[in-house]
Amino acid sequence: MLARHFHWLNPDYARALLLLSIALLGYRSGAIGCTLAPMHGWGTWNTDWLWSLALIAITITIHAVGVAALATALERLLGKKDARRTYPFLGTVALFVGVALSLVVFHAIECYSWAIAYVQLGALPSPADAVLYSVDSMTTRGASGLHLAQPWRLMGAIEAGDGMLLFGVSTAFLFYVMVRVWKSEFV
Repeated sequence: MLARHFHWLNPDYARALLLLSIALLGYRSGAIGCTLAPMHGWGTWNTDWLWSLALIAITITIHAVGVAALATALERLLGKKDARRTYPFLGTVALFVGVALSLVVFHAIECYSWAIAYVQLGALPSPADAVLYSVDSMTTRGASGLHLAQPWRLMGAIEAGDGMLLFGVSTAFLFYVMVRVWKSEFV
């Protein structure tokens, strides 16, 4: 069902993302005999950059799939004439609350993705600290008092950039929902 909405997604992209993730996990566990050059100057790609790019790709994919599923459900719901006319105020409020809570769940999954990586990399000592740090970074709040281990510090800043992008997509989608619902109520 969702495949028709993702006709643009190249299967080779997903395969390449999977291989990158496996390579990075193999690098961490020592299973693959590769090493990356240490960061000695500006612009050197280090493991924190590679992990961050893989996590950004994963979180954007999670968000894109979730938003597309919500949009499909919204179009189906608003396509029914009875649903638009029955309880327009309460229905609109319930719809906004449902969409907003769904977006919160997507953001939570994305924060947990980063938190799992932080624990696996040894950047933070516990899952609880990793989740707190991840939520703090993704929301660009930055006041948890936690700090990543030295080799992974850049990941927190990159996660903040990812969070800004993801929250921007969520904001744009909520705006789309408002326009779509109000348009259907007055048509």
